[in-house]
Amino acid sequence: MISYIDSMINIFNIYGRTKRLNFFIALIVTSIIESILWWLGSLSIIGFVCTIIAKIYTFIFGISIFTMTMRRLNDAGFSKWFALLHFVPGAGQIALFVLCLFPSK
Repeated sequence: MISYIDSMINIFNIYGRTKRLNFFIALIVTSIIESILWWLGSLSIIGFVCTIIAKIYTFIFGISIFTMTMRRLNDAGFSKWFALLHFVPGAGQIALFVLCLFPSK
């Protein structure tokens, strides 16, 4: 949970490092929360409100995960520019996942 809070505190910080465990914990927690919000958005009773909340949450934590990826790549010894692979559908995310698995330098 500390990793998740740390990702929110350093949302615009692209300098420094993020350890592997902290990165993946924050990524998993964010994915679970997003999935729950989008699932609640599919329900007819509270769907509209949850969909709007999910869109806002996804945007904010999309920035957070992007900057955490930059810090994680820096920690693994790669260029931060590799974080732009986020914008390549499919293969970009797989390549980033593999790059983020490398140990710290």
